[in-house]
Amino acid sequence: MNDKNLYQLFQDSNSGNIYKWHHYLDIYQDFFEKFRGKPIVILEIGVLGGGSLHLWRNYFGNQCQVYGIDINPLAKQYETNNIKIRIGDQSDQYFLEKLINEVGHFDIVIDDGAHTNFMVRSSFISLYKNTRHIYIVEDTQALYWYWGFYSLARDFIYALTGQKTILKKIKHFVKILCLSILGQLSFTKFAKRHADELTKQWHKKPYGEMCSGEIKEISDNNVSEFAKLTKSIHFYDSLIIFEKNIHSKRVVEFR
Repeated sequence: MNDKNLYQLFQDSNSGNIYKWHHYLDIYQDFFEKFRGKPIVILEIGVLGGGSLHLWRNYFGNQCQVYGIDINPLAKQYETNNIKIRIGDQSDQYFLEKLINEVGHFDIVIDDGAHTNFMVRSSFISLYKNTRHIYIVEDTQALYWYWGFYSLARDFIYALTGQKTILKKIKHFVKILCLSILGQLSFTKFAKRHADELTKQWHKKPYGEMCSGEIKEISDNNVSEFAKLTKSIHFYDSLIIFEKNIHSKRVVEFR
């Protein structure tokens, strides 16, 4: 395993094109360090020149298995023994389910794909439950370009192109349109609603007055599956990171 940090490996990389904001690498270093040298599985959505797939492999070490998915068939050329490339649409539930059935789970998912609200949202819904530790959505600034119309236009284009059947294209288009009309298409707002969900069980005071020395265990009956699986959600400049952890009982103590 290489002892260099992520930024140093990024600077030294000569295995294909990589497009990363420098501040991402500092943030990733904090989240990723504990997984170095361990047998983990990483999925990156969006292959580009294949460089970042090699970056993860070099950083995490020989026990790391890296998967990349891309809609462009030419991305397949970057596949190696320990870097697997699958070609498909990141918003295609059936494609992602097939991938999950093949791999089983992912420890870390990095969405550096289409950068549109519907595509990012669809991938998250399909993959999050099968992600064990960290789910990252990159370049969220692109979701706001031209007041969100850039993302919406690209989503409609993706819906109406490709090798989908006419019926699937219509369903895809209508779903995007309905989510947009209902104000539920924005992935950033989607993530913020999930942030509220982490504390939803406390929005009504779950305990009465307490005496000094008293300890109460709060029931998780009203806790959603998302909240049970999620430790935290981090919002950074152009980056949203979901950190997972099995939910434990919440205990409050008055001293």
